[in-house]
Amino acid sequence: MRVTKLAARERLHRIRERALSARATLASEHVAERVPFAHRTSAVRGTWADQQPARRLHQRTNVQGHISVRRLGSFGFDTQVRDLSATGCKVELVESVTVRDPVVARLPGLEPLGATVIWSDERCAGLQFNRPIHPAVFEMLLDRLN
Repeated sequence: MRVTKLAARERLHRIRERALSARATLASEHVAERVPFAHRTSAVRGTWADQQPARRLHQRTNVQGHISVRRLGSFGFDTQVRDLSATGCKVELVESVTVRDPVVARLPGLEPLGATVIWSDERCAGLQFNRPIHPAVFEMLLDRLN
C-alpha cells in the first residue's frame, strides 16, 4: 500500500498533535505530584535534607572540589565544582558548552551521572543530573569534596 505525500503529512501532523497533548498532560501531572524535598523523610536527620528549601527543590551546598565533565561526542575535562545539590551542580568551564547539551559528570567515588546543561555563561555552567543523588550518598559525597 502506497501512502501519498499529503496523507503522510496529515498522519504525521496527527501523531505530533497526540504527542504534544500527551506531553502536556504528563507534565501537568508531574508538577502536581511534586512534593517539596523538605517534607520528604530523610535518611540522614539534622542535615541539609531537613532544611527548608528556598526557591529550589534541593538545598545547594558550597564545595571546593574537582570533578570530570565530558560532553557527549567530545573529550572529558577536569573542572572545579562550586556548589552541589542532589539534583545538579555549578562547574567552572574549561571549554564552552551550550544550554541543553548532554554531558556526563564523574563525581568522586560515584558512577558517572548523566546530566544536562541548564544554563551557561562564559565562565560557569549549571548541570542538572538526570537522576537525583540519594540523600545518604549525597552526604558521603559532601565529605569527600570538603
